[in-house]
Amino acid sequence: RVSLWTADHTEKALYEAALRKDPYWAASDIAVLVGCPGIMAQRNHIVKSLPEGVYIVSLDDDLSDILWKREAGNTAGLVPMPDGGFELLIYHAFSLMKRYKAHIWGLNNSQNVMSMATDGVSTRNGEINGFLYGFINRHEPRLQPAVGDATEDAERSLRYFDLDKIVLRYRMYCGQTRCFKSRGGLQDLFDGNDLKEKNASRKVSERSNAAILQRMFPSLLHPSKEKLMTSTLEVRFRSTGGMVLPTTTVLALQAANAAESAWQKARLESGPRPSRRRSASSAVSTASVVEDRTQDGKEQEQTTGVWPSGSISRPAQGVSASDASEKRNSESEWESENDVEEQRRNEDALDSAADENAQFDAVIADPAHRAAAGNSENDEEIVRRVTAEWIAEQLREVNGDFEDPVEEALRMSRQEEELKKAQVELEANAVLLAERLSRSMSGIISSPGSPESLIVSSSDDEEPPLPKRPRCSENPGSAVRAGGSGDGGRDALEELIAMGFGRTDSLQALRDTGGNTELAVAMLLSVLSCPTEEEEEEGC
Repeated sequence: RVSLWTADHTEKALYEAALRKDPYWAASDIAVLVGCPGIMAQRNHIVKSLPEGVYIVSLDDDLSDILWKREAGNTAGLVPMPDGGFELLIYHAFSLMKRYKAHIWGLNNSQNVMSMATDGVSTRNGEINGFLYGFINRHEPRLQPAVGDATEDAERSLRYFDLDKIVLRYRMYCGQTRCFKSRGGLQDLFDGNDLKEKNASRKVSERSNAAILQRMFPSLLHPSKEKLMTSTLEVRFRSTGGMVLPTTTVLALQAANAAESAWQKARLESGPRPSRRRSASSAVSTASVVEDRTQDGKEQEQTTGVWPSGSISRPAQGVSASDASEKRNSESEWESENDVEEQRRNEDALDSAADENAQFDAVIADPAHRAAAGNSENDEEIVRRVTAEWIAEQLREVNGDFEDPVEEALRMSRQEEELKKAQVELEANAVLLAERLSRSMSGIISSPGSPESLIVSSSDDEEPPLPKRPRCSENPGSAVRAGGSGDGGRDALEELIAMGFGRTDSLQALRDTGGNTELAVAMLLSVLSCPTEEEEEEGC
Protein backbone atom coordinates (compact mmCIF):
# COMPACT_ATOMS: atom_id res chain seq x y z
CA ARG A 1 0.00 0.00 0.00
CA VAL A 2 1.39 3.39 -1.04
CA SER A 3 0.71 6.63 0.84
CA LEU A 4 1.87 10.01 -0.45
CA TRP A 5 2.19 12.67 2.25
CA THR A 6 1.99 16.34 1.31
CA ALA A 7 2.56 19.56 3.26
CA ASP A 8 -0.83 21.16 2.58
CA HIS A 9 -4.08 20.79 0.60
CA THR A 10 -2.77 22.80 -2.38
CA GLU A 11 0.16 20.41 -2.77
CA LYS A 12 -2.23 17.48 -2.32
CA ALA A 13 -4.38 18.67 -5.24
CA LEU A 14 -1.30 19.09 -7.46
CA TYR A 15 -0.10 15.55 -6.75
CA GLU A 16 -3.54 14.06 -7.31
CA ALA A 17 -3.77 15.80 -10.68
CA ALA A 18 -0.30 14.55 -11.67
CA LEU A 19 -1.12 10.98 -10.61
CA ARG A 20 -4.30 10.94 -12.70
CA LYS A 21 -2.22 11.63 -15.82
CA ASP A 22 -0.01 8.59 -15.23
CA PRO A 23 -1.64 5.31 -16.41
CA TYR A 24 0.13 3.22 -13.78
CA TRP A 25 -0.65 5.41 -10.76
CA ALA A 26 -4.11 6.34 -11.98
CA ALA A 27 -5.10 2.68 -11.70
CA SER A 28 -3.37 2.20 -8.32
CA ASP A 29 -4.87 2.47 -4.87
CA ILE A 30 -2.69 5.31 -3.59
CA ALA A 31 -3.69 7.59 -0.72
CA VAL A 32 -2.64 11.23 -0.89
CA LEU A 33 -2.58 12.61 2.67
CA VAL A 34 -1.88 15.99 4.24
CA GLY A 35 0.72 16.01 6.99
CA CYS A 36 2.94 18.87 8.18
CA PRO A 37 5.14 21.46 6.44
CA GLY A 38 8.87 20.82 6.85
CA ILE A 39 10.68 17.55 6.24
CA MET A 40 11.51 16.88 9.90
CA ALA A 41 8.00 17.64 11.13
CA GLN A 42 6.49 15.63 8.27
CA ARG A 43 8.52 12.49 8.92
CA ASN A 44 7.87 12.70 12.67
CA HIS A 45 4.16 13.14 11.89
CA ILE A 46 4.14 10.01 9.73
CA VAL A 47 5.77 8.02 12.54
CA LYS A 48 3.14 9.16 15.04
CA SER A 49 0.24 8.64 12.61
CA LEU A 50 1.00 5.01 11.72
CA PRO A 51 0.74 2.11 14.21
CA GLU A 52 3.74 0.79 16.09
CA GLY A 53 5.30 -2.35 14.65
CA VAL A 54 4.39 -1.46 11.06
CA TYR A 55 7.15 -1.86 8.45
CA ILE A 56 7.50 1.46 6.61
CA VAL A 57 9.66 2.25 3.56
CA SER A 58 10.13 5.99 3.03
CA LEU A 59 11.15 7.49 -0.33
CA ASP A 60 11.71 11.09 -1.40
CA ASP A 61 9.83 12.18 -4.51
CA ASP A 62 13.06 13.19 -6.27
CA LEU A 63 14.59 9.69 -6.04
CA SER A 64 14.92 8.65 -9.68
CA ASP A 65 16.87 5.38 -9.43
CA ILE A 66 18.89 3.02 -7.26
CA LEU A 67 22.43 2.46 -8.50
CA TRP A 68 24.45 -0.71 -7.95
CA LYS A 69 28.18 -1.34 -7.73
CA ARG A 70 28.42 -4.63 -9.56
CA GLU A 71 32.20 -5.07 -9.88
CA ALA A 72 35.17 -4.43 -7.57
CA GLY A 73 37.26 -1.32 -8.11
CA ASN A 74 36.23 1.85 -9.86
CA THR A 75 36.59 1.02 -13.55
CA ALA A 76 33.13 -0.42 -14.25
CA GLY A 77 31.17 2.36 -12.55
CA LEU A 78 27.62 2.03 -11.30
CA VAL A 79 24.64 0.47 -13.05
CA PRO A 80 20.90 0.76 -12.30
CA MET A 81 19.40 -1.88 -10.06
CA PRO A 82 17.77 -4.60 -12.22
CA ASP A 83 14.01 -4.55 -12.69
CA GLY A 84 12.26 -6.14 -9.72
CA GLY A 85 15.30 -5.67 -7.54
CA PHE A 86 13.77 -2.95 -5.36
CA GLU A 87 10.96 -5.18 -4.13
CA LEU A 88 13.45 -7.92 -3.30
CA LEU A 89 15.59 -5.39 -1.44
CA ILE A 90 12.60 -4.34 0.69
CA TYR A 91 11.91 -7.92 1.77
CA HIS A 92 15.60 -8.74 2.25
CA ALA A 93 16.09 -5.72 4.50
CA PHE A 94 13.06 -6.67 6.60
CA SER A 95 14.43 -10.18 7.14
CA LEU A 96 17.83 -8.77 8.17
CA MET A 97 16.21 -6.38 10.67
CA LYS A 98 14.29 -9.26 12.24
CA ARG A 99 17.31 -11.56 12.29
CA TYR A 100 19.70 -9.03 13.84
CA LYS A 101 17.20 -7.03 15.95
CA ALA A 102 17.74 -3.84 13.97
CA HIS A 103 14.96 -1.33 13.33
CA ILE A 104 16.18 0.75 10.37
CA TRP A 105 18.01 0.23 7.07
CA GLY A 106 19.25 2.40 4.23
CA LEU A 107 21.71 2.63 1.35
CA ASN A 108 25.24 3.89 0.94
CA ASN A 109 25.08 7.67 1.33
CA SER A 110 27.77 8.21 -1.34
CA GLN A 111 27.44 7.89 -5.10
CA ASN A 112 31.20 7.65 -5.44
CA VAL A 113 32.15 4.14 -6.51
CA MET A 114 35.35 4.42 -4.45
CA SER A 115 33.27 4.64 -1.26
CA MET A 116 31.22 1.54 -2.08
CA ALA A 117 31.69 -2.22 -2.01
CA THR A 118 30.16 -5.04 -4.04
CA ASP A 119 28.79 -6.93 -1.03
CA GLY A 120 28.03 -6.58 2.64
CA VAL A 121 25.62 -4.72 4.90
CA SER A 122 27.28 -2.40 7.40
CA THR A 123 25.99 -2.47 10.97
CA ARG A 124 28.08 0.47 12.11
CA ASN A 125 27.26 3.97 13.18
CA GLY A 126 26.71 6.06 10.05
CA GLU A 127 24.25 8.16 8.11
CA ILE A 128 21.12 6.61 6.64
CA ASN A 129 20.14 9.14 4.03
CA GLY A 130 16.53 10.28 4.02
CA PHE A 131 16.01 9.79 0.28
CA LEU A 132 15.31 6.08 0.91
CA TYR A 133 15.14 4.13 4.15
CA GLY A 134 12.98 1.49 5.80
CA PHE A 135 12.14 1.06 9.45
CA ILE A 136 9.94 -0.79 11.91
CA ASN A 137 7.78 1.92 13.40
CA ARG A 138 8.11 2.85 17.07
CA HIS A 139 6.53 5.81 18.87
CA GLU A 140 9.62 6.23 21.01
CA PRO A 141 10.31 9.99 21.49
CA ARG A 142 14.05 9.32 21.67
CA LEU A 143 14.00 8.28 18.00
CA GLN A 144 12.42 11.47 16.64
CA PRO A 145 14.76 14.17 15.26
CA ALA A 146 14.38 17.58 16.87
CA VAL A 147 17.39 19.75 15.96
CA GLY A 148 16.58 20.89 12.41
CA ASP A 149 15.59 20.06 8.83
CA ALA A 150 19.12 20.35 7.39
CA THR A 151 20.44 17.40 9.43
CA GLU A 152 17.30 15.44 10.32
CA ASP A 153 18.37 12.25 8.53
CA ALA A 154 21.78 12.29 10.24
CA GLU A 155 20.10 12.89 13.60
CA ARG A 156 17.68 10.01 13.01
CA SER A 157 20.60 7.70 12.23
CA LEU A 158 22.35 8.73 15.45
CA ARG A 159 19.23 8.26 17.55
CA TYR A 160 18.59 4.77 16.18
CA PHE A 161 22.19 3.65 16.68
CA ASP A 162 22.31 5.18 20.16
CA LEU A 163 19.21 3.21 21.16
CA ASP A 164 19.66 -0.06 19.24
CA LYS A 165 23.47 -0.18 18.73
CA ILE A 166 22.88 -1.25 15.13
CA VAL A 167 21.72 0.31 11.86
CA LEU A 168 21.84 -1.48 8.49
CA ARG A 169 23.39 0.14 5.40
CA TYR A 170 23.73 -1.70 2.09
CA ARG A 171 27.24 -0.95 0.90
CA MET A 172 26.64 -1.77 -2.79
CA TYR A 173 23.57 0.43 -3.40
CA CYS A 174 23.11 4.19 -3.52
CA GLY A 175 20.31 6.53 -4.52
CA GLN A 176 20.23 8.83 -7.52
CA THR A 177 18.53 12.11 -6.64
CA ARG A 178 18.56 15.78 -7.57
CA CYS A 179 19.26 16.99 -4.05
CA PHE A 180 20.95 20.44 -4.10
CA LYS A 181 20.22 20.65 -7.88
CA SER A 182 16.56 21.63 -8.02
CA ARG A 183 14.18 23.92 -6.20
CA GLY A 184 11.21 22.76 -4.15
CA GLY A 185 10.95 20.35 -1.27
CA LEU A 186 13.66 20.71 1.36
CA GLN A 187 15.34 23.59 -0.52
CA ASP A 188 12.27 25.81 -0.10
CA LEU A 189 12.63 25.64 3.69
CA PHE A 190 15.72 27.87 3.49
CA ASP A 191 16.08 31.55 2.64
CA GLY A 192 17.36 32.70 -0.72
CA ASN A 193 16.29 34.23 -4.04
CA ASP A 194 17.71 31.41 -6.13
CA LEU A 195 18.97 27.85 -5.73
CA LYS A 196 22.55 28.93 -5.01
CA GLU A 197 21.46 31.21 -2.16
CA LYS A 198 19.13 28.54 -0.77
CA ASN A 199 21.92 25.97 -0.79
CA ALA A 200 24.20 28.44 1.01
CA SER A 201 21.49 29.08 3.62
CA ARG A 202 21.00 25.36 4.06
CA LYS A 203 24.75 24.91 4.56
CA VAL A 204 24.76 27.53 7.34
CA SER A 205 21.92 25.71 9.10
CA GLU A 206 23.64 22.36 8.63
CA ARG A 207 26.85 23.72 10.14
CA SER A 208 25.04 25.00 13.23
CA ASN A 209 23.07 21.76 13.62
CA ALA A 210 26.21 19.65 13.26
CA ALA A 211 27.77 21.39 16.28
CA ILE A 212 24.61 20.76 18.34
CA LEU A 213 24.51 17.08 17.38
CA GLN A 214 28.17 16.65 18.29
CA ARG A 215 27.40 17.92 21.80
CA MET A 216 24.38 15.60 22.00
CA PHE A 217 26.25 12.48 20.78
CA PRO A 218 29.97 13.01 21.55
CA SER A 219 30.73 9.28 21.53
CA LEU A 220 29.19 8.86 18.05
CA LEU A 221 30.45 11.99 16.29
CA HIS A 222 33.77 13.67 15.66
CA PRO A 223 33.86 17.44 16.12
CA SER A 224 32.23 19.05 13.09
CA LYS A 225 34.43 20.56 10.40
CA GLU A 226 33.51 23.07 7.72
CA LYS A 227 33.27 21.49 4.26
CA LEU A 228 33.64 23.31 0.96
CA MET A 229 31.23 21.22 -1.07
CA THR A 230 27.52 21.96 -0.62
CA SER A 231 26.61 18.27 -0.84
CA THR A 232 29.22 17.15 1.72
CA LEU A 233 27.65 16.54 5.12
CA GLU A 234 29.40 18.30 7.98
CA VAL A 235 28.18 15.76 10.55
CA ARG A 236 31.21 13.46 10.98
CA PHE A 237 30.27 9.98 12.20
CA ARG A 238 32.67 7.91 14.26
CA SER A 239 33.10 4.44 12.77
CA THR A 240 31.98 2.39 15.75
CA GLY A 241 29.89 -0.75 15.88
CA GLY A 242 29.84 -4.39 14.87
CA MET A 243 31.09 -6.31 11.88
CA VAL A 244 29.76 -6.32 8.32
CA LEU A 245 26.98 -8.79 7.50
CA PRO A 246 26.80 -10.94 4.34
CA THR A 247 23.90 -10.21 2.01
CA THR A 248 23.76 -13.86 0.94
CA THR A 249 26.49 -16.16 2.28
CA VAL A 250 29.72 -15.80 4.20
CA LEU A 251 31.68 -17.28 1.27
CA ALA A 252 30.22 -14.73 -1.15
CA LEU A 253 31.14 -11.85 1.16
CA GLN A 254 34.66 -13.20 1.65
CA ALA A 255 35.14 -13.43 -2.11
CA ALA A 256 33.83 -9.90 -2.68
CA ASN A 257 36.07 -8.49 0.07
CA ALA A 258 39.08 -10.30 -1.38
CA ALA A 259 38.42 -8.80 -4.82
CA GLU A 260 38.13 -5.28 -3.38
CA SER A 261 41.33 -5.77 -1.34
CA ALA A 262 43.24 -6.96 -4.40
CA TRP A 263 42.12 -3.90 -6.36
CA GLN A 264 43.09 -1.57 -3.50
CA LYS A 265 46.51 -3.21 -3.23
CA ALA A 266 47.14 -2.82 -6.96
CA ARG A 267 46.03 0.81 -6.76
CA LEU A 268 48.47 1.57 -3.94
CA GLU A 269 51.34 -0.23 -5.67
CA SER A 270 50.79 1.78 -8.85
CA GLY A 271 51.98 4.93 -7.06
CA PRO A 272 50.38 8.15 -5.83
CA ARG A 273 47.18 9.33 -7.39
CA PRO A 274 47.86 11.90 -10.14
CA SER A 275 46.63 15.44 -9.57
CA ARG A 276 43.32 16.28 -11.17
CA ARG A 277 44.10 19.99 -11.43
CA ARG A 278 43.42 20.99 -15.00
CA SER A 279 45.38 23.39 -17.18
CA ALA A 280 43.67 25.67 -19.69
CA SER A 281 44.25 23.20 -22.52
CA SER A 282 43.60 19.98 -20.60
CA ALA A 283 40.78 17.68 -21.59
CA VAL A 284 38.01 16.93 -19.14
CA SER A 285 38.13 13.52 -17.50
CA THR A 286 34.44 12.85 -17.74
CA ALA A 287 32.42 14.23 -20.59
CA SER A 288 28.82 14.53 -21.57
CA VAL A 289 27.11 15.96 -24.58
CA VAL A 290 24.65 18.78 -24.14
CA GLU A 291 22.85 21.00 -26.53
CA ASP A 292 23.81 24.67 -26.72
CA ARG A 293 22.02 27.27 -28.80
CA THR A 294 24.23 29.75 -30.63
CA GLN A 295 23.23 33.32 -31.37
CA ASP A 296 21.89 32.37 -34.83
CA GLY A 297 19.53 29.82 -33.29
CA LYS A 298 21.32 26.75 -34.66
CA GLU A 299 22.05 23.85 -32.34
CA GLN A 300 25.53 22.46 -31.87
CA GLU A 301 27.07 19.84 -29.62
CA GLN A 302 29.32 21.02 -26.83
CA THR A 303 31.52 18.91 -24.54
CA THR A 304 31.28 19.82 -20.87
CA GLY A 305 32.98 18.51 -17.78
CA VAL A 306 30.83 16.97 -15.09
CA TRP A 307 32.20 18.52 -11.89
CA PRO A 308 31.03 17.95 -8.33
CA SER A 309 28.46 20.75 -8.57
CA GLY A 310 27.18 19.84 -12.04
CA SER A 311 28.12 20.63 -15.63
CA ILE A 312 30.26 23.68 -16.38
CA SER A 313 30.39 24.79 -20.00
CA ARG A 314 33.46 26.16 -21.73
CA PRO A 315 33.57 29.98 -22.03
CA ALA A 316 31.02 31.45 -24.39
CA GLN A 317 32.04 33.50 -27.40
CA GLY A 318 32.95 37.10 -26.64
CA VAL A 319 34.79 36.39 -23.38
CA SER A 320 38.32 37.77 -23.37
CA ALA A 321 41.28 35.41 -23.10
CA SER A 322 42.41 36.97 -19.82
CA ASP A 323 38.92 36.67 -18.27
CA ALA A 324 38.63 33.09 -19.43
CA SER A 325 42.07 32.25 -18.06
CA GLU A 326 41.27 33.83 -14.69
CA LYS A 327 37.97 31.92 -14.52
CA ARG A 328 39.70 28.64 -15.38
CA ASN A 329 42.37 29.17 -12.73
CA SER A 330 39.73 29.99 -10.11
CA GLU A 331 37.66 26.96 -11.06
CA SER A 332 40.74 24.72 -11.09
CA GLU A 333 41.72 25.84 -7.60
CA TRP A 334 38.14 25.31 -6.39
CA GLU A 335 38.06 21.84 -7.92
CA SER A 336 41.45 20.95 -6.47
CA GLU A 337 40.24 21.82 -2.96
CA ASN A 338 37.09 19.80 -3.45
CA ASP A 339 39.09 16.89 -4.85
CA VAL A 340 41.08 16.77 -1.61
CA GLU A 341 37.85 16.80 0.38
CA GLU A 342 36.29 14.07 -1.76
CA GLN A 343 39.44 11.97 -1.56
CA ARG A 344 39.43 12.29 2.23
CA ARG A 345 35.83 11.08 2.34
CA ASN A 346 36.73 8.10 0.17
CA GLU A 347 39.69 7.20 2.34
CA ASP A 348 37.54 7.39 5.48
CA ALA A 349 34.95 5.12 3.87
CA LEU A 350 37.64 2.64 2.80
CA ASP A 351 39.17 2.59 6.28
CA SER A 352 35.80 1.96 7.88
CA ALA A 353 35.01 -0.83 5.41
CA ALA A 354 38.41 -2.42 5.95
CA ASP A 355 37.91 -2.33 9.73
CA GLU A 356 34.49 -3.99 9.67
CA ASN A 357 35.75 -6.53 7.11
CA ALA A 358 38.69 -7.42 9.37
CA GLN A 359 36.31 -7.78 12.30
CA PHE A 360 34.20 -10.14 10.20
CA ASP A 361 37.21 -12.23 9.11
CA ALA A 362 38.44 -12.51 12.70
CA VAL A 363 35.07 -13.83 13.89
CA ILE A 364 34.85 -16.45 11.16
CA ALA A 365 38.43 -17.61 11.77
CA ASP A 366 38.15 -17.79 15.57
CA PRO A 367 37.56 -21.40 16.76
CA ALA A 368 36.11 -20.08 20.02
CA HIS A 369 33.13 -18.58 18.20
CA ARG A 370 32.51 -21.83 16.37
CA ALA A 371 32.70 -23.76 19.64
CA ALA A 372 30.25 -21.31 21.26
CA ALA A 373 27.85 -22.05 18.41
CA GLY A 374 28.08 -25.76 19.14
CA ASN A 375 30.78 -26.36 16.49
CA SER A 376 28.21 -25.43 13.87
CA GLU A 377 29.29 -25.50 10.24
CA ASN A 378 26.76 -22.75 9.52
CA ASP A 379 28.90 -19.61 9.26
CA GLU A 380 25.82 -17.41 8.93
CA GLU A 381 24.63 -18.62 12.34
CA ILE A 382 28.00 -17.72 13.86
CA VAL A 383 27.71 -14.21 12.42
CA ARG A 384 24.19 -13.85 13.82
CA ARG A 385 25.23 -15.12 17.25
CA VAL A 386 28.31 -12.91 17.56
CA THR A 387 26.41 -9.83 16.35
CA ALA A 388 23.61 -10.46 18.83
CA GLU A 389 26.13 -10.89 21.68
CA TRP A 390 27.92 -7.67 20.75
CA ILE A 391 24.67 -5.68 20.69
CA ALA A 392 23.54 -7.20 23.98
CA GLU A 393 26.85 -6.27 25.59
CA GLN A 394 26.57 -2.67 24.37
CA LEU A 395 23.02 -2.42 25.67
CA ARG A 396 24.03 -3.87 29.05
CA GLU A 397 26.63 -1.14 29.45
CA VAL A 398 23.87 1.43 29.09
CA ASN A 399 20.77 -0.25 30.49
CA GLY A 400 22.08 -2.90 32.90
CA ASP A 401 20.79 -6.47 33.03
CA PHE A 402 17.12 -5.88 32.35
CA GLU A 403 14.94 -7.90 30.02
CA ASP A 404 13.03 -4.78 29.03
CA PRO A 405 15.26 -1.74 29.65
CA VAL A 406 12.63 0.69 28.41
CA GLU A 407 10.04 -0.59 30.89
CA GLU A 408 12.65 -0.57 33.65
CA ALA A 409 13.52 3.04 32.80
CA LEU A 410 9.83 3.97 32.97
CA ARG A 411 9.46 2.17 36.32
CA MET A 412 12.46 4.01 37.75
CA SER A 413 11.12 7.28 36.38
CA ARG A 414 7.77 6.72 38.10
CA GLN A 415 9.53 5.79 41.34
CA GLU A 416 11.68 8.92 41.16
CA GLU A 417 8.57 11.02 40.56
CA GLU A 418 6.86 9.53 43.61
CA LEU A 419 9.94 10.20 45.74
CA LYS A 420 10.03 13.80 44.55
CA LYS A 421 6.35 14.20 45.38
CA ALA A 422 6.86 12.76 48.86
CA GLN A 423 9.85 15.06 49.38
CA VAL A 424 7.77 18.09 48.41
CA GLU A 425 5.03 17.09 50.86
CA LEU A 426 7.58 16.50 53.60
CA GLU A 427 9.15 19.92 53.03
CA ALA A 428 5.72 21.58 53.04
CA ASN A 429 4.86 19.88 56.33
CA ALA A 430 8.19 20.96 57.80
CA VAL A 431 7.49 24.58 56.84
CA LEU A 432 4.03 24.40 58.41
CA LEU A 433 5.42 22.88 61.60
CA ALA A 434 8.14 25.55 61.75
CA GLU A 435 5.51 28.26 61.48
CA ARG A 436 3.49 26.72 64.28
CA LEU A 437 6.53 26.34 66.51
CA SER A 438 7.49 29.95 65.82
CA ARG A 439 4.07 31.09 67.01
CA SER A 440 4.32 28.89 70.10
CA MET A 441 7.78 30.16 71.03
CA SER A 442 6.72 33.82 70.58
CA GLY A 443 3.51 33.52 72.58
CA ILE A 444 1.09 33.19 69.68
CA ILE A 445 -0.52 29.83 70.14
CA SER A 446 -3.24 28.32 68.00
CA SER A 447 -6.26 27.31 69.99
CA PRO A 448 -7.10 23.61 69.55
CA GLY A 449 -9.94 23.08 67.14
CA SER A 450 -9.87 26.71 65.95
CA PRO A 451 -6.79 27.67 63.87
CA GLU A 452 -8.09 31.22 63.37
CA SER A 453 -8.44 31.86 67.13
CA LEU A 454 -5.16 33.11 68.61
CA ILE A 455 -4.19 33.71 72.27
CA VAL A 456 -1.70 36.52 72.44
CA SER A 457 0.34 37.47 75.52
CA SER A 458 -0.48 40.94 76.91
CA SER A 459 3.16 41.94 77.33
CA ASP A 460 6.66 40.66 76.85
CA ASP A 461 7.09 40.20 80.61
CA GLU A 462 3.98 38.15 81.13
CA GLU A 463 3.91 34.44 80.61
CA PRO A 464 1.48 33.42 77.85
CA PRO A 465 -1.66 31.84 79.22
CA LEU A 466 -1.70 28.09 78.78
CA PRO A 467 -4.50 26.62 76.69
CA LYS A 468 -7.19 24.68 78.42
CA ARG A 469 -6.75 20.97 78.34
CA PRO A 470 -9.01 19.67 75.61
CA ARG A 471 -11.50 16.95 76.29
CA CYS A 472 -10.83 13.69 74.53
CA SER A 473 -14.05 14.09 72.58
CA GLU A 474 -12.83 17.45 71.24
CA ASN A 475 -9.45 16.33 70.01
CA PRO A 476 -8.89 12.65 70.53
CA GLY A 477 -5.56 12.75 68.71
CA SER A 478 -4.02 15.22 71.17
CA ALA A 479 -4.91 13.63 74.53
CA VAL A 480 -2.60 11.27 76.39
CA ARG A 481 -3.85 9.22 79.27
CA ALA A 482 -1.67 8.20 82.14
CA GLY A 483 0.77 5.59 81.04
CA GLY A 484 0.44 6.57 77.36
CA SER A 485 -2.49 4.30 76.63
CA GLY A 486 -5.14 5.05 74.05
CA ASP A 487 -4.90 5.20 70.21
CA GLY A 488 -4.74 9.01 70.13
CA GLY A 489 -1.93 9.04 72.65
CA ARG A 490 0.02 6.46 70.81
CA ASP A 491 -0.31 8.44 67.56
CA ALA A 492 0.97 11.65 69.16
CA LEU A 493 3.78 9.81 70.91
CA GLU A 494 4.87 8.03 67.75
CA GLU A 495 4.81 11.35 65.88
CA LEU A 496 7.20 12.93 68.37
CA ILE A 497 9.49 9.91 68.34
CA ALA A 498 9.52 10.06 64.52
CA MET A 499 10.74 13.66 64.83
CA GLY A 500 13.77 12.41 66.74
CA PHE A 501 12.73 13.05 70.35
CA GLY A 502 13.26 10.42 73.05
CA ARG A 503 10.32 8.28 74.17
CA THR A 504 10.51 9.26 77.86
CA ASP A 505 10.77 13.01 77.18
CA SER A 506 8.03 12.85 74.57
CA LEU A 507 5.63 11.08 76.90
CA GLN A 508 6.32 13.57 79.70
CA ALA A 509 5.92 16.56 77.40
CA LEU A 510 2.55 15.27 76.19
CA ARG A 511 1.39 14.81 79.79
CA ASP A 512 2.55 18.30 80.75
CA THR A 513 0.78 19.94 77.79
CA GLY A 514 -2.46 18.04 78.11
CA GLY A 515 -1.76 16.09 74.94
CA ASN A 516 -1.15 19.13 72.70
CA THR A 517 1.44 17.97 70.18
CA GLU A 518 2.51 21.43 69.06
CA LEU A 519 3.16 22.63 72.61
CA ALA A 520 4.93 19.39 73.39
CA VAL A 521 7.29 19.99 70.45
CA ALA A 522 7.91 23.56 71.62
CA MET A 523 8.66 22.32 75.13
CA LEU A 524 11.02 19.63 73.92
CA LEU A 525 12.89 22.14 71.77
CA SER A 526 13.22 24.62 74.64
CA VAL A 527 14.93 22.29 77.08
CA LEU A 528 17.86 19.96 76.97
CA SER A 529 16.46 16.46 76.89
CA CYS A 530 17.89 12.99 76.40
CA PRO A 531 16.78 11.84 72.90
CA THR A 532 17.33 8.11 73.41
CA GLU A 533 16.83 5.58 76.15
CA GLU A 534 20.47 4.47 75.76
CA GLU A 535 21.63 7.98 76.68
CA GLU A 536 19.29 7.95 79.71
CA GLU A 537 21.02 4.82 81.00
CA GLU A 538 24.38 6.55 80.53
CA GLY A 539 23.17 9.37 82.79
CA CYS A 540 22.37 12.16 80.32
